[in-house]
Amino acid sequence: MKNRHVEGAGSRLSIRTVGCLLALVLTVAAGSGQLWAQVTSTIQGHIADGTGASVPKALVKATNESTGVPRTVYSAEDGFYRIADLLPGKYEVRVELSGFKALVKSGIELNAQSRLNLNLTLEVGEITQTVDVRSEETQIETTNARISEVVGETQLKSLPAQGRGILTLVTMSPGITGKAENDLDIFSSFTAPQISSGGREEKQNFLLDGINLRDGEGSRFAAGFSPNPDAVAEVRVSTNPTSAESGIMSGPEVQIVTKGGTNQFHGTGHGTFQDFKFNAVPFGSRREDIPKSYRRYFGGTVGGPIIKERLFFFGAYEGLRAQTGNSSIGLAETRAFRDLVVSTRPSSVAARLFQDFPPFRYPTSGFSDLNGDGIPELGELVNNRVFPESGKQFNGRIDYQSASGRDRLFGSYWYTRPDSSYPTTRELFDNRVFNEIDYVSVQHTHTFSPNALNEIRFGYIRHGYLSTPSELDQVQHVPEIFTDDGFGIGNGAFSYQRYPTFHPQFGDSFSLNRGRHGINVGGNFGHHTTDDNYLDFGDNPSYSFASILDFAADNPYSELRKLDAQTGKSRLSQLKTIGKELSFFVQNTWQISPNLTLNYGLRWDSYFSIWIGADRNNWEAILTSAQATPAGIAKAINQKVDRFYNTDWNNFGPRVSLAWDPNGQGKISIRGGFSVLYDEINNHVLYSSPSGNPPVTALVSAGPQVGIPIVYGLAPKGTRDFPANPNLRTPPVNAAGAFDGTRPALGSIVQDIKIPMFLDMNVGIQYQLFKDMVIHGTYRYR
Repeated sequence: MKNRHVEGAGSRLSIRTVGCLLALVLTVAAGSGQLWAQVTSTIQGHIADGTGASVPKALVKATNESTGVPRTVYSAEDGFYRIADLLPGKYEVRVELSGFKALVKSGIELNAQSRLNLNLTLEVGEITQTVDVRSEETQIETTNARISEVVGETQLKSLPAQGRGILTLVTMSPGITGKAENDLDIFSSFTAPQISSGGREEKQNFLLDGINLRDGEGSRFAAGFSPNPDAVAEVRVSTNPTSAESGIMSGPEVQIVTKGGTNQFHGTGHGTFQDFKFNAVPFGSRREDIPKSYRRYFGGTVGGPIIKERLFFFGAYEGLRAQTGNSSIGLAETRAFRDLVVSTRPSSVAARLFQDFPPFRYPTSGFSDLNGDGIPELGELVNNRVFPESGKQFNGRIDYQSASGRDRLFGSYWYTRPDSSYPTTRELFDNRVFNEIDYVSVQHTHTFSPNALNEIRFGYIRHGYLSTPSELDQVQHVPEIFTDDGFGIGNGAFSYQRYPTFHPQFGDSFSLNRGRHGINVGGNFGHHTTDDNYLDFGDNPSYSFASILDFAADNPYSELRKLDAQTGKSRLSQLKTIGKELSFFVQNTWQISPNLTLNYGLRWDSYFSIWIGADRNNWEAILTSAQATPAGIAKAINQKVDRFYNTDWNNFGPRVSLAWDPNGQGKISIRGGFSVLYDEINNHVLYSSPSGNPPVTALVSAGPQVGIPIVYGLAPKGTRDFPANPNLRTPPVNAAGAFDGTRPALGSIVQDIKIPMFLDMNVGIQYQLFKDMVIHGTYRYR
């Protein structure tokens, strides 16, 4: 596989070229179209009589065998038909026309986001006579050039998945490389396997019922949460987006489709129990030395009709109760040294901290007697404390079909709450992580006629991430303290983090089906807000001591603070970023013959610049691409910014692909395609600098080495109001936007950069060798 990355203004398609392509698409298929919704599918084909002649105006009805919901169209004058907006599942297709026997084909398996080619032949006879045919399971895509794999419900149940997490299963798909670098279970959040299909491993896209799951720039945080496998019908992994309806990212697309209710009540229940008692004892160890850990997953599902063939429900619940343990070696004061400090220096900061925050266990080995008085000050302790984990996830889904069949409404809600704790040497400083996730999806489809319909979609994802000491009110008054001999206590960088994010999404698709052609026209809009609040390096005073003896004497040799340039006080770092995405597409499907399909279209994407919140004060060194040289960087001026880069409006991507079934039996497919793809700019690396650059904040230090007296102490309990050091001042700002007398390392922005563009081409063949065996080979150039 070859990879080629093409970017820059010189490689762009001209507006005139794009206009010609768009005009060609609209001209060839004027007055005709097809809706291919994000997770719904299509059955299409040609109806002929026994002589092979086309049969027009035949009634074609596809009925979902689980819900009884039908969808009806008529074949065109040339005998071609197309039934869109079909949910995944098994279908019965019935064809009727006066003078011919009714043809019924049942058991037709339809995956999500697929287009099934079904050519039918009618026999002469009475319409009251019926020809019943049981469909063989189709495994070949004969109308699309994409490379994709479906992980169905049976595989989801049977394949081993760590912690019931299904996202790792995508790594088994052909054409996909990558791995899960972290342990991923059903309660994992802000993560997913880093996968690639020939490009970067951060450019995959995860969607749930057509709504984007990724959080933040690109897929750096991959998927916001991992759905319950018992509530998932299938997972489709596509390596290359050959249709104009797919975009935003150039890498693999993972489409997760959830289950809905049917005409029958059904439910499941499960329980998984793991305990350290069931594991073998490592050689040379005792069972009582092994941390007592366990992991218990439990839950169930229920679904069924509220009104048969009209209104259905489905719901699922997943719970987790776990206790995990591991071992690490740390340093802490000895009990004897603690008692000595409390008795001889009762008013010292050290005495107060020793009394208020003792280690969970005093050291029993590895002692250090620094002053040789026979009382060791430091010792080693094994931190083998267990820490609890819990989680809950529930979801509900409603499907409604109007009596007229013209309207279909779908709505789902997911709630995920994983909680975990991470033990430290001092229990009150244990880290607690909370992540509350809400997901809402609403889709409405209206059928204007059997050949015209529209789908509108709305999605919303909210993340409420919080990482904090378990007893914040009792410990936040403690600064960050280090000694050169390894002792430490307090609240340093990232000991507190709060990252709420909000991501509403909107989309619309319109279709008009007529004969051999189908056009789908639509667009999508997304708005993403992240409001970061966290302790950065120096936001709490940081004190360094030569040894634990100096700490006991309240004698630091260095003080470091990051001061707010306007108030001169300690602060909490904040960065609010706002991102937007806008896309439009037009896609034509031309069924040239019953076994030859041409897909072509055009997509336009705009990845608006990442904007800085209006209530934030952020500064950057702004450059153009011509200034990105050593001489140009030296002349850069640090200035207030409201966005990271200029919006690039010239992101037009044509797509064309061809799929051919040589014998028309659905057993072989020869296909190929060409696409122009775009990606978001990797802008997450820029986030850390605007909130900390001068003149917003100043990182200042005190101590004998700089000739500035140190002010050392605790804040009032329950606050971060640390004693101010009047000796520390923010330096004056010079014309370059930096502090006088400093050489700051500034993050910078090149504001005229272009969106990365990729050329993607592929050709391949897929062949169904036996009933349950498919072989295929593909050459892809990128």
